[in-house]
Amino acid sequence: MASSGSRSQSEQGTLSCWAGSVQGSGVTPQASARWMPGPRGPRIAGDSMETAKSPTLDRRASDGSPDPSDGDVALVLRGPRGAPLAERERMQPTLFESETGLPSLRFGAEPLEDPVDPVVAAEMFAGPETVSASDHVVLFGAGLGYRVQRLRELGRDPIVFEPCGAALELARAHGPGVEGAQVFTDLTKLHEHLLGVSRPDQNTILLHAPPYARAFPDALSAVASLINEVQGLVMLRRNSVQERAAFLTERALENLPRLADVPSIASLSGALEGVPAFIVSAGPSLDKNRHLLAEASKRGAVFAVNTSAPVMAAIDAPIDLLVAIEALDVSEPMKKAAHVTRALALDLTSGGPNFEVDVARKVCFLANAAQYRWLGDALGIGVLGYGGSVATAAFSLAAALGADPIVVLGQDLAYTDGRGYASDTLFEGTVVRREGPLLHIDRVAKWDEMTRAGGLKVPSKVRPAVDVPAWGGGTVWSTHELTLFRRWFEMAARELRGVRRLVNATEGGASIEGFEETALEALLAELPERTHDLHARIDAAPTVPSARIREVASEAARSAGALANAASKVVKGLQRRNAKAARKASEQVKARAKESPLAESHVAPALMEIMADDALAPAERERRTYAAIESSAKKVAALAKRAAR
Repeated sequence: MASSGSRSQSEQGTLSCWAGSVQGSGVTPQASARWMPGPRGPRIAGDSMETAKSPTLDRRASDGSPDPSDGDVALVLRGPRGAPLAERERMQPTLFESETGLPSLRFGAEPLEDPVDPVVAAEMFAGPETVSASDHVVLFGAGLGYRVQRLRELGRDPIVFEPCGAALELARAHGPGVEGAQVFTDLTKLHEHLLGVSRPDQNTILLHAPPYARAFPDALSAVASLINEVQGLVMLRRNSVQERAAFLTERALENLPRLADVPSIASLSGALEGVPAFIVSAGPSLDKNRHLLAEASKRGAVFAVNTSAPVMAAIDAPIDLLVAIEALDVSEPMKKAAHVTRALALDLTSGGPNFEVDVARKVCFLANAAQYRWLGDALGIGVLGYGGSVATAAFSLAAALGADPIVVLGQDLAYTDGRGYASDTLFEGTVVRREGPLLHIDRVAKWDEMTRAGGLKVPSKVRPAVDVPAWGGGTVWSTHELTLFRRWFEMAARELRGVRRLVNATEGGASIEGFEETALEALLAELPERTHDLHARIDAAPTVPSARIREVASEAARSAGALANAASKVVKGLQRRNAKAARKASEQVKARAKESPLAESHVAPALMEIMADDALAPAERERRTYAAIESSAKKVAALAKRAAR
């Protein structure tokens, strides 16, 4: 399955923030290929591209520099369980003198720099036409820095990936252009960097010299695949914001009064210190070990997500904390499990009916996003960093409460055996078939009904296929959306390395780097029975005083109203062609927007739509921009006023 639910109504759950079809992704580079998925997607330029593969490079030091313990190993590709897939012969990169007397570099018999004149070769390698239309230039292979220097002469600061740590050391000591460059030797670090700097309307070009492609074909293929993946994730992220930001902001304001009755997680820190936590998601592999969940509840705390709640009800297994983040109404599956649920944890942006589920204990939290952070500070609400899916939220909750180990179950993050969900979930009939590079997701009618009922657009049933390392070996079908969630778990694992034990007991689906893979039955055999006081801590947790809620809501209404007034003045100035008045009011808009992060978030989808419309004349684009700001700010002010009553 896909993940157990996410902030979009995705293939795996009723979600509310990440949906939307992925545009321009899933294209595999071929020999001498240049490809541009979507209007301005990533491109490949160069010689002899092999079909992209999915293994990751062996880890280097955390700062991106070669790990001294790696010695002169050129390249080691590892699969999901750390078994070597391909190991090049241990060869020393060596310096030699070119015919022009400049230092050059070879790896084995392959010259990585030109043996005649590396400077002239670098000039021929890239010209202005090569890089002029690209927003980001990724250079595969630093060499001794001649190509890096050439790209800098063309006004570009390339992002460099060097597959041989020892070669990089020689470049730093003898080369002309590596010092100060952005050089990565670790695919994970490169992925994080590209994800941080890439935008949906940008493209990325990958350049490489033919000798590097011959010397390190697997690494080049992995980098090409990574660029393709990043572009898909960036498009997904853009689609998520475009559709959901206003919706989530409205839910947060509508739910503010509920804080008088529902405590936050802020006072629960350490409530599960050293207690195992089992995060139960709704992937199809849950069918393999669901019969052990009642036994797991005797050895720790069981966290279920809204999508997997009916499974827990079907097997009569207790849920210590049922988690939901969806802005949609996902109360139906939670109601099915109300009789086995001891406590409910909800994001403040969750749909109102979700708060009405008949579970006595409830706690709330806020996503660690800029537009909500001030609200958390002002009201003392626990702010939780998570990765857009309800499973990542449940994982973060377990970590925040001190749980150890943290065990994920049903967290397929893929379509295991062509299925989307576990048995007994609302969407268990979802099946997936593959046709070439595309996955066709045949969802059950209930899935689409819940999405439309929430006023959201039903995403495409066709997604680019992504082959990822599978639990236990091999590969499994996934999507860019599910890859985004898997990457989040892997980043969390790096942060918790050496601090918490993380176990993937899904017994299927995708492998998650940083999680040990262990069958649930074997894991339970080593864990003793134990109890915890989570529910007593929830019972004793304080709520937010009503007077404070009204005070904060009134301030949100005031700041949003001030922003609406300033934007209105700009619109009127533009309509009257009074440039001076419009310019003066626009400065007020900038200042007021900083004071109203909720209004700023609410208007984001409208502004993205306006900016994407190339047919608009500049004057009309400006008018529509400020009109959208005025409209969103008025909406936020009205909702905040209602919460302040």
